[in-house]
Amino acid sequence: MNLATDLALALSPVALLQQVGLEPDPWQERALLSVGNELYILASRQAGKSTVAAALALHAAYAWPERTVLLIAPTLRQSSELSAKVRSLATKLGLALAGESALRLELSNRSRVIALPGAQEGIRGYSAHLVVLDEAAWIPDELYQAARPMLAVTGGRLVAISTPYGMRGWFYRAWAEERGQRIRVTAYDIPRIRSEFLEAERRALGDWAFRQEYLAEFLEAGGAIPEELIQRATVLEGPEPPRTGRVYAAGLDLARLADWSSLSILDVTELPYRLVHQERWQSEWSYTEARVLGVLERYQARLTVDATGVGDPVYERLRRAWPQTHPFRFTAQSKQQLVNELRLSLAEERLHLYPEPTLLAELRALQARQTAYGVSYEAPSGAHDDTVMSLALALWTVRGGPPEYISVRVRSRWG
Repeated sequence: MNLATDLALALSPVALLQQVGLEPDPWQERALLSVGNELYILASRQAGKSTVAAALALHAAYAWPERTVLLIAPTLRQSSELSAKVRSLATKLGLALAGESALRLELSNRSRVIALPGAQEGIRGYSAHLVVLDEAAWIPDELYQAARPMLAVTGGRLVAISTPYGMRGWFYRAWAEERGQRIRVTAYDIPRIRSEFLEAERRALGDWAFRQEYLAEFLEAGGAIPEELIQRATVLEGPEPPRTGRVYAAGLDLARLADWSSLSILDVTELPYRLVHQERWQSEWSYTEARVLGVLERYQARLTVDATGVGDPVYERLRRAWPQTHPFRFTAQSKQQLVNELRLSLAEERLHLYPEPTLLAELRALQARQTAYGVSYEAPSGAHDDTVMSLALALWTVRGGPPEYISVRVRSRWG
C-alpha cells in the first residue's frame, strides 16, 4: 500500500470501501462521513447496514493507534458475523495484523476490534473509543446502559444501527428524542432493491410488517400478546437441526396462493420448549404436502394441522402419509383457546423463540378484539398471522392435543 492510499484510508471510511471495490450508496456515504459522538441509523432490511458498521469500525481502528472498538449485538453470533465482515475488509485491504481470532482483531498499530456477547455481564470492564450497537432496537435497555459508560473516559463515539422493533426500548426513545445525528433509510432509498420486489413484499407481508421492515417505521404493537412476553421469550440464537434423542412437535397453518402456509417445529423434550425451525411459503397443495413431509421426516415430529375448509383434504393426505398427524379446526372459540395457550406459555416462560423477523412482527401486530362471543384474535388489515398460528398449533400438539400426545407432554410447575 503506497503513502497516498494509506493517507486516504486514514482520512475517510468512504475511501476504505472504495479501495475494496465498493461504491457506497448516498445514505452510506452520509453515515460514513458523519461526525459527532452519537449516530443513530434507522434502516430498512438489506440496506447495507453491516457494511457501514464494519467500515466505521475498521476505520476507527486503522486511523489512530491504540484504539479499542467494540462490536455489540443482541447475540454473540450476530456480533461475530459483524467481526467477520471487519476482518474481510482488512484482508482485502492487505492490512498487517498483529493478532486475530473469531471475536478479536488487532492491527499493527495496536488498535483492537472486539466482538462481545449481548449480555451486560459479558461487556463490563472495557473502555472504548467506538461502540457499535448492531440491530440496536433488539438490544435490551440494561445492555445499552452498561455500554454507555465505556465511552466516558475516552470521549468516544456511539453508533447504533437497526431496523425498528416497535415503539419500545432505548433505541426508539433515542430516535424519538432526536438525540445525536439521525439517518433514516427506507428500501426505496436503496438502488439495489427493485420496486417490483418491494411491491411483491408488500403483498406478501401485509402493510404492517412491510412498513416496519422496509419503510423503517416505528409502529404500535397490536396488543394481543404483551411486548415484554415476546422480549423475554426471544433468547435463542437461531434454528437448530434435528438431534438424536430429542422429541419434536409440529404445527402447520395452511394456505394456498393468496396467503402463506407456515410450518413450525418445537423441541418439547423438556421445558422450556424451544422453537427450532420455522418456514413459510406459497404454492400448490402438492408442493406443500411434499415440503411438509420432508421436514417431518427429518425431525420425526408429531403434527397438528389446520384442517379447516380447504385444508381438510390436505390433512387427510398428510395423515395417510404421516400417521402422527391430527387435525385442528378453526372456529372463533378454538382460535381463542389456541392463542390463549400461546399467551400463557409465553407468560409462564414455557416457550423460547429465536429472532425470526416475520414471526416476531406477526406476534407484535396480532390484535385482540372483544366481541359478543369473547375475545377475537386477528392480524391487522392487510397483514398476516400464519407464523403465529403455526407456532400455536405446534404448541397445541403437546399442550392441548389428543390423548395419545400425552406421552410427549412435560408438565410445568404451574400444572
